[in-house]
Amino acid sequence: MIACLSCAASGGCSTTAHGGTCSTYSTSKVISPATCPSAITSTCSNGSWDITPLANASCGVDVSPTGGTVTTVGNYKFYTFTSSGTFTVPSPVNVDVLLVGGGGGGSGYSYGSGWSGGGGGGRVTEYTSQAVSAGAHTVIVGAGGIGTVYGQGASGTGGTSSFNSLTAVGGGGGSTSAGGTSGNGYAGWWQNGGGGGAGGIAGSAVGGPGALSSIATALYGTNTYYGGGGAGFAGGPYPTTAGGIGGGGSVTAGVGHVGTSNTGGGGSNGGSGSNGVDSSSPGWSGGSGVVIIRYKYQ
Repeated sequence: MIACLSCAASGGCSTTAHGGTCSTYSTSKVISPATCPSAITSTCSNGSWDITPLANASCGVDVSPTGGTVTTVGNYKFYTFTSSGTFTVPSPVNVDVLLVGGGGGGSGYSYGSGWSGGGGGGRVTEYTSQAVSAGAHTVIVGAGGIGTVYGQGASGTGGTSSFNSLTAVGGGGGSTSAGGTSGNGYAGWWQNGGGGGAGGIAGSAVGGPGALSSIATALYGTNTYYGGGGAGFAGGPYPTTAGGIGGGGSVTAGVGHVGTSNTGGGGSNGGSGSNGVDSSSPGWSGGSGVVIIRYKYQ
């Protein structure tokens, strides 16, 4: 929102916060947060100021929330947090929130010993019309889970992203001999790809699809997905297996890949060896999550 201090030229007006007398010739005034706890606009009614919320004004200082990377699209401001930070609110607001947890790490591959699964995508959750009080609010962006060497159990689960008591958990880590740690999506095991961030269960070597975000789509102007599952091992020499849409790590000619940063994509399995050479190869880490807050400022 925008705040400024102004008075009608004829009749004058009072700048007393939250009230005061006014002239019938004065039509309006705006009081800034320096004078009043929140930006307000007032009209003169029966000798006193009628105070209503200020949506916008043509003068003064922008007192919208701050934090992250701010992008203005139409009547909205988007606050993108690719790492943990602080969302500072001068006066109470309602916002929409996208939370994406970190992707799970993929499991390692060992030539001649067994196959391995991809990491699950981080959970993708959107919340609308969330009330946020004035003050500084902590934003946590979940880290991607770490991939493991073959035979050392399930890989790391992705970190939880959170804001204003809202959370999105990380994806489960891939495994070689069991379902691994459960997450949203679910972890892959053996040759299965990781489940997608919408909560899908791993079912084939291809990583499960992530979820479409309406908030991010409005920000970027194109369909935007998060939380794709990491690719599992498809068998055969130097396989190529896709990660799930939404940043899931793929396996290309036997070489695995990390989940894409700030998408919550799961990491792929270890492939069939680094640089296409049959050997033992650790699983790849999941991508970090992201938090996007949307605020209608005018």
